Order: sequence, then structure tokens, then C-alpha cells
Amino acid sequence: MPNVSHLYRWIAVFVLFIEMPSAALGQMEFYESPFGMDPTQMNGSCDVCQQASGEADWIDPAYDGFEADGFDSQCGCGDVSSMAMPAFTDGGYEQQCGMDPQCGVDSQCGMSPYGCDPCAMTPDVYGYPVPMGIPPACNQGSICSPGGCAAPAFGCQTCCPCGNAAPVWFGAEALIWHTSSTRLPPLVTTSENGTQQLDAGVIGRPATQVVYGGNNIFTGMHGGFRLRGGVNFDQCGVSGMDAEFFMLGTRLEEYHGDSAGDPILARPFLNAATGLNDAQLVAFPGLATGTIDIATRSRLNSAAIHYREVFWKECDPGTPCPDDCWRSGPRSFSLGFQMGPRFVSLRESFVMSERLTDIRPGDQNGGVFQIEDSFRTKNQFLGCELGLFGTTQRRRWSLDGGVRLGIGSTKQQLNVSGQTVVTENGIDTTSPGGFLAQRTNSGAWQHNRFTLLPQFDVGLGYQMTNTWRASVGYSMMYWGNVLRATEQIDPVINPGLLPPEQNPLTGDLRPTTLLHESSYLAHGITIGLEKRW
Repeated sequence: MPNVSHLYRWIAVFVLFIEMPSAALGQMEFYESPFGMDPTQMNGSCDVCQQASGEADWIDPAYDGFEADGFDSQCGCGDVSSMAMPAFTDGGYEQQCGMDPQCGVDSQCGMSPYGCDPCAMTPDVYGYPVPMGIPPACNQGSICSPGGCAAPAFGCQTCCPCGNAAPVWFGAEALIWHTSSTRLPPLVTTSENGTQQLDAGVIGRPATQVVYGGNNIFTGMHGGFRLRGGVNFDQCGVSGMDAEFFMLGTRLEEYHGDSAGDPILARPFLNAATGLNDAQLVAFPGLATGTIDIATRSRLNSAAIHYREVFWKECDPGTPCPDDCWRSGPRSFSLGFQMGPRFVSLRESFVMSERLTDIRPGDQNGGVFQIEDSFRTKNQFLGCELGLFGTTQRRRWSLDGGVRLGIGSTKQQLNVSGQTVVTENGIDTTSPGGFLAQRTNSGAWQHNRFTLLPQFDVGLGYQMTNTWRASVGYSMMYWGNVLRATEQIDPVINPGLLPPEQNPLTGDLRPTTLLHESSYLAHGITIGLEKRW
């Protein structure tokens, strides 16, 4: 009659040969984190190949293995996953585990007939290590058994097919963006010396040139920054929260003009009383000296908080040690959705100041006029943002993309004000109304507009180390209904409204409130660095 005990042993050897390849491909790393992992309480090792170096990483060594002691420099965990032929003794089940010396564990492994996998978590509670190729799973209240997890005292161990995710991450990006320009009407003109007073500075006259205005400003690229961070609710990174804040530095366009009469300086306008082009002289020989200062500012910032969840994730570990790892190495793909509140703010201002001194002969006191016009706009979007995001990764390289749509309301605000201060005989007289801002268009307005605010992001990332990642990408945001400060300037003016106002007043009540809406596009290059813990 055949020896049954010897037959059982040969069957166990056959099972080992079958299971060895799956063990080599199924190595997983675990991340020491607040999710319940505490290797010090486990009778075994969590990724002993990494434990030898005193480091636990959030990536899966089967996907890259960089910075892992004992791993092949190009091809992953192949060097330490091999196992020697089992040698059974008459006294019981015991195996000589052939391992790379860098694994740093005892060469004798007490084991059950399932085999010994030195690179997997083996709690070895009650003498039952985890079988090769079967990752540990967490069953509440269960004891350690093949394919199960240890008692709750050992913590909840989750083995993720695509590698464990870091609990916390944070990134900073430099923004080099282009924003939509805004148009200025002609604001300052000049004429050749000898030009008649009635023709000086008037647009359309042969000798008149526009010194400032009549063009677009805020063109070209502009700098800013974006901060991103998040936390995962589970070790596999399926669900979590993230936050984002970005700001473009204040854009500033300035002009300063100063003349004692030569050259001629003037402020052009369309006369509402005559319907013809006209000009107010700031500096003219023998008439007036003066200065003009113009400052236009624009600032954009945004903040958002999202709940995010991955609903599709695929992994292909590939061949652990192919001839060409860059062409046939491991890869993964994930797709998810996100939702949460978003806030966007665009603030702009236009301020024009004029100081004019009357130098006409016979005027002993020489009156001084200080005139100021101010146009300020504020646009604030608040709504719910829905989006899709995806990531495809191949070894160290990754390609990320996302599209989001904000649905909400834009609160538009416009404030226009003007003031004229006349100094005569040392006495100041202040009147409401400047030059571009009169009583006919001064005041505060507020409107709410339903808004769809789409955004798009794409980026190429490179995993420099297990926890540091660099990226370069492109982002775009489109805002369809905003108020721009310079586009609220009405170039048609009734001179009778200039302080002191004529009584009775003739002609149209101009300037008027425009409330002109326009679209706003912000897009450009992002360069970032990300850290995971």
C-alpha cells in the first residue's frame, strides 16, 4: 500500500510550483498610515523587502519598484520574489525560503502547506500564513485564515490591486496664464505745436495723435500660483476630498502725462450737445499746465472643495522583468467624478486723475482744478461644480486630465464716482462729478446672472521618487458674463454737466450707465510639484 504521507508531500510540492508565478506577480506594498496599519503589532512583515530599508512606500512595487532595496533597478520585484525548492522534513512542514539577502528575514519560515511568500504580508497567526497569490483582505471579527485577515487587534489590512494610495497629498503650481484683454477708449491726445485751440487734441484733426487709449490692455502672459491638496478616505484611494485655490497676481496698466503747455495734452470726447468730436485741454501754451495719471488694475482668484470618487480602475502589472521595461512595463488607468462648491472672483478698477492749473494772462490767482473719475467692477461666481477626471499611468510617467462645469450665479457689481475740487484764492470747492463720471452715470449697480463656468485641465507627470512628483500641464477657464471696468466708460459727454453744471441744461444726459457684459477666458501653462505622505 503506498505511503499516504509521502503522497501528500509530493502534492504540496506540485502546488508550490503552480503558485510561484502568481506570487512573483502579486507583490503588494502597504503604507504605514492612520488607516489601522501597525506592523509592530504583527507577527510577520508588511513588505519585508522595503522593511529592510526602514521605509514603507505608497506605491506598488510590481508597477515600478524604484527606490526599493532589493528590487531590480528597472524591472520591479523579480530579484526577491524567487523561491527555492521546498525541503520537507519528517518532523513537520518546514521550508527553506530562498530569498535575496536584502530581504532581511529569517531563512527558516514556519509555514502551512500553502507555501511561503516572503514579499507579502504574513501575519502567521495560529500558524496560518497567507497563501501565495491570495492578498490579505479585511473581514471584521475574523481570525487569520487563508485569504482572510487577522483578528481586529492586528488592524485592518487592505491589499489594493493597483497599489495602496497615500492618505494625504499636497501640491503647488506656478501659473503662466493668458487672460482676455479689455479695451480702452481714447483717453489722452496731443497735437503739434501751433495747432489752433479749437482743433487741439480733437480726434479726426490732421495734427491730432492718440497718446494713451484706443487699444486693448492686459494682453500677453501673466503669472500666478495654484495650491491643491487632498485626503483619501481609504487605502486604495477610491474616495476622498480635495481643495484648490489659485490666484493671478494683480495686473496693472499705468500712464503718466505732464506738460507745462508744450507738448499739448488733451482729453478727447464726443460732444453730446453738438454730436461732434471735441477735447478738454489739460496743457496748452499760454492757457494751462497740467498732469494726467491713469491706473487700471485686474485680479482673478478662485477656491473650490470637492468630494471625489473613483468608479473605474484597471491595472495591468505586465511582465515583472521584460526585456524592454519602457515599452512593455506595468500600466494602470482610473476614472472618477467630483463635485462640490466653487467660488471665483474677478475685480477690476479704472481711476483717472487730472490736475490742471489756469495760467491765462490777467488771472492773478490762477485757479487749480483737480478732477478724478473712478470705475470699479466686481464679479463673484458661486455655484456647484461637477466634473470628471482620469489618470493613465505607465511606470514613472502619468497623464492626468479633467473637465468640470460650474453651475451657479454671477453677482455683478459696478461702482462709478467722480469728483472735482476747484481751488481759488486758497479756498477749495468740492463738487460731485468728474469728467467721465457725472451725475448721469455715477452710483452703484448690482445684478445676478445665471452662469455656466466650464474648466479644463490636462497634465503630464513624472514620479521622481516614491513620494515626490513633478508635472507640467495646461488649464483653461471660461466665464461668459462679467463686467470689465474700462468697458463701462461712456465716451459721449455733455459739457454742460461739468461742474459747475449749466442751468438750464441742454442736450442729452450723457455719459450714461452702460453695464456692458463681456466674456473672460483665462488659460495657460502650469508647472507643479506634488508631495504625498
